[in-house]
Amino acid sequence: MKLIVKIFNGIDRFTDWTGKFFCVSLLIIMGIQVLEVVLRYVFNSPTVWAWDVNGQVFSAAAMMAGAYAFLHDSHVRLDILYRNWSDQKKTVVDIITYPLVCIAMGFVIWQGLDMAVWAFKTGERAHSYLRPIVWPVKSFLPLAAILLFLQCLVKWGRTLMIVFGVETCLEKKQ
Repeated sequence: MKLIVKIFNGIDRFTDWTGKFFCVSLLIIMGIQVLEVVLRYVFNSPTVWAWDVNGQVFSAAAMMAGAYAFLHDSHVRLDILYRNWSDQKKTVVDIITYPLVCIAMGFVIWQGLDMAVWAFKTGERAHSYLRPIVWPVKSFLPLAAILLFLQCLVKWGRTLMIVFGVETCLEKKQ
């Protein structure tokens, strides 16, 4: 059981780290946008790359934020119903819905990998002036889905451990 708890804690730490890493990427986006505005309106010399770079960096950050939000219980849910339920009812709903999320993430991993591989094989490019390759940003979709899948397994595992009385799962370390 201690090995499982260590694996769970490791996934939590990795998810937390990736979330913080991609949070910093938002500062990069902000810096590029400020640079673009200054170059465009002060020097009348806009860039051709800022829009594409910001779009790709933001896409990657938004996808990678899912597992981080799930780790910290920041995902949108029907709180109108959920918050008024008893802990027992919440646990039952969580035990049922976590596997459904895992199934959905399995589909996203499958289709995301297919899209990323196709973009790589064909050299797909964005439809913009700069025309950057898109496989790097498309690769983040299956990566983000894998991380969310793992984080969902951790939450489901911890919930089941609580239900079955295994208290060591509460030794969550971050």
